[in-house]
Amino acid sequence: MAVYFGSEFCEDGLPDLEEAEAIRATASDCGWEPALLTPLVTTVGLGRVDRLLAGLAANRRAPVVVFNDWGVFGLLRQRYPSLPKRAGRLMNRSLRDPRAAIGRHRFMSVPPSSAPWLCCPRWEIGRSTAVRHRAADTQV
Repeated sequence: MAVYFGSEFCEDGLPDLEEAEAIRATASDCGWEPALLTPLVTTVGLGRVDRLLAGLAANRRAPVVVFNDWGVFGLLRQRYPSLPKRAGRLMNRSLRDPRAAIGRHRFMSVPPSSAPWLCCPRWEIGRSTAVRHRAADTQV
């Protein structure tokens, strides 16, 4: 069982360090896994998340961090690699996946040749913005 705290949708809903520590301690005392939810963030919000994670990481019983933003994920990988990480539900946005935008409509500034993992030749964006499979040309 887990206790989820924080905010998935608004960086202003993030708890302060004292509140997060209290929730983490209570969850751990009950034998539950504490999980900090983090939202999509601005640069200012990323700083708030960084300060919160720094305080929580100082404790050996830090919570699982559920990230919903690539910037938070990068922060976790670079500065807090020991914290357990989980991709949040906002990370699963199939039509916003950068691989779907490669092709006729280039929304990315990274050329496909420099980021081969972004290229998926089987998928393209159709005129109606529906994702289509090239081989069968059927709507997915």
